[in-house]
This record gives sequence, structure tokens and C-alpha cells, in this order.
Amino acid sequence: MGRRFAPLGLDEVERAELTSLASRRSTAQALALRARIVLARAEGEQSKVVAARLAIDPDTVSKWRRRFAEHRFEGLWDEPPCLSTAGRGLPLIHHGTGTRVRRPGLGQVPEPIGNRRN
Repeated sequence: MGRRFAPLGLDEVERAELTSLASRRSTAQALALRARIVLARAEGEQSKVVAARLAIDPDTVSKWRRRFAEHRFEGLWDEPPCLSTAGRGLPLIHHGTGTRVRRPGLGQVPEPIGNRRN
């Protein structure tokens, strides 16, 4: 038998938002998949069952369940929330290339930071 985790404890608003993300055509497919994972796990479905149904690795199911449990919706983005919010209150996104950009709001373009030439 696998490890037992505390329930995710979705409230009605979270459940509605996850359901919307999972089914909306305009949602990025990776984000929609993460929403489906969280919804299935919140319903009590085992990781290996969710993984088989969605044709993904069980470690992927565990990763996104854990990230949602720790960070809620912010955890569903590609990078976990960064503690550094220097300037304009936008969290920094750290990429493997050493490039850092601020996560934009809706309708904004990411602004690279560092290595600026003034």
C-alpha cells in the first residue's frame, strides 16, 4: 500500500477553478493536465490509477499533487513561486539558462532582468 497523504481540502472556489482550467479550450494543455491531476487526487484517486488513466508517469502525478498542496494555484505554474519579488512585486522566474524574467500579468510581456545595458 502506498503512502497516505493529507487530503488536499479543495474548497468550492478552488474546485470550480480547477474544473474550468481542466475543461476550457483556451487553457494550455500542460496546465489543464495539472488541473485534472489535482482534481483526481482531491477525489481520493490513487496516483498510479490517475497516472494510468492520463497516460503519464506516477511521479508526475505526485509532483503536481505535492506542488498544489504546498503552493495552491501558484504551484501549477512551470516554476515554483520564487521568494524574491524585487521590483513591481512580480515573482522572478528562474530558467535553466541563467535567464531570469518576471512573471507577467495578463496582457504583459515578460521583462528580462539582469545583464541590462543602460
